[in-house]
Amino acid sequence: MTVTRQLDNPNATGGQVAVAAYQVTGTNLTVTDNIGFGMYSYRRPKLTDSTLTGNDGFEGSYDFFSNRRPKFENVVCGRSLKAIGGTWGVCTND
Repeated sequence: MTVTRQLDNPNATGGQVAVAAYQVTGTNLTVTDNIGFGMYSYRRPKLTDSTLTGNDGFEGSYDFFSNRRPKFENVVCGRSLKAIGGTWGVCTND
């Protein structure tokens, strides 16, 4: 699945997210250049062979946000954000 260049929604309240679920699990997920977070997963996100880059969560260039540490295999991401603050240390710019 590819989600790219999601536009700003002036009627949105709170943060915008391109892909969100209780638990995001997938292979070949590409989420790039979106307004807001590229991905939000309440539980541990599990991705393989995927890309999360160029997204703008919290206007801080965060690509994804999760409550639990992600399980990534061959995933490229720019910047992560923990629910309790800080980063997960799994992305290039963490």
